[in-house]
Amino acid sequence: MNIFEFFFKYKPIIYAKGHLAFQLLGSRAWFLLFVIAAGAGAYYAYRNITGDKYSIGLVALRAMTFSVVVFIFLRPVLNISTVLPQESYLAVVIDNSESMKIKDDGQISRAEQLQKQFEATNFFKRLNDKFKVRTYRFDTAAERIERPDQMTFEGKRTRLESATDLLNQELGTVPLSGVVLITDGVDNASKQWTESLSKLESRHIPFYTVGVGSENITRDAEIVKVAAPRTTLKESTATVDVSYRSHGFRGRKATLYVRENGVLLKSEQVTLPVDGEIAESSLDLPVKNEGTRLFSFSLQAPEDRIPENNNRDALLEVKNDHPQILYIEGEPRWEFKFLRRAMQDDPNIRLVTLLRSSQNKFYRQGIDKEEMLAEGFPSKREELFGYKGLIFGSI
Repeated sequence: MNIFEFFFKYKPIIYAKGHLAFQLLGSRAWFLLFVIAAGAGAYYAYRNITGDKYSIGLVALRAMTFSVVVFIFLRPVLNISTVLPQESYLAVVIDNSESMKIKDDGQISRAEQLQKQFEATNFFKRLNDKFKVRTYRFDTAAERIERPDQMTFEGKRTRLESATDLLNQELGTVPLSGVVLITDGVDNASKQWTESLSKLESRHIPFYTVGVGSENITRDAEIVKVAAPRTTLKESTATVDVSYRSHGFRGRKATLYVRENGVLLKSEQVTLPVDGEIAESSLDLPVKNEGTRLFSFSLQAPEDRIPENNNRDALLEVKNDHPQILYIEGEPRWEFKFLRRAMQDDPNIRLVTLLRSSQNKFYRQGIDKEEMLAEGFPSKREELFGYKGLIFGSI
């Protein structure tokens, strides 16, 4: 027990959170009037004292004595707000994204560390002694769970908005003492989280944020984004842009692997950028198989502490299609010859040409039927829309 508690019974923090009042007064303002009256009484008691014996210090001391007596007489009390056991709710919201499986020290994952802390501190038992605890997990979506061991840590994204929306729905009309938010990173999927959060803030509900994981990343390389076409043609080349960044690997080499349905397709060495900066590599991938194909991209750097964020997937629909392109040229030109020669190297594109050789006469190439383009440029909608693209030359 320190000196403050010896004289005033409670710790300073209790007085900081408490509210001073008097049992015999309806308002603290009345006490000021009593203090003024005590000062006036002390002055009145010394009104007949001669000048050589008069002391302002004695007047002040007597005024303070009168004030202390009045303070004790009015029976001061300290009002402190507290939670009545099992009378209010507390929400515990836990991040269920797969990043919780990251092993910051290379041995124990964030999820395992969190579970150990729950057990070591009797976290839920102590909360249940005072509150009606409601536990939720969230990633892209949020849902209520009965026990913390129901966490899966398999979510692909972190969307805080899903958690606050669910809290507004389920606990919007009950006394909610607070929200404990346990997460390892920033929100990366919410679109209207501020609006969702404002509904809880309007009820003056406090948020208690608990961070999980290391504050500083020592060595980490990750793939940030993969930009790939949704559809492509069989026996063609798909250009894919891979964005990546790193921490602690500036200027060092890493290997970018590409796999198609689990089979290694290509590998390429890249130079990792300055910490925090995003670099990009464009890859030309040969597409030979028809159907829905899964392309997996992985970035491998030596001594990477967080390999869980090194992989990204892209789904491509490969079509065995041969789109028709109509090329119309108004006069014989060198461009006509070279363009036809270039298009002949692509087995997926079927080029149909219409070259005007003289007035009302056309030279047709690549046609299926004799009557095709016999009258020149297609005059019917159905015939024109049979082509995927049009190229106009000198007309």
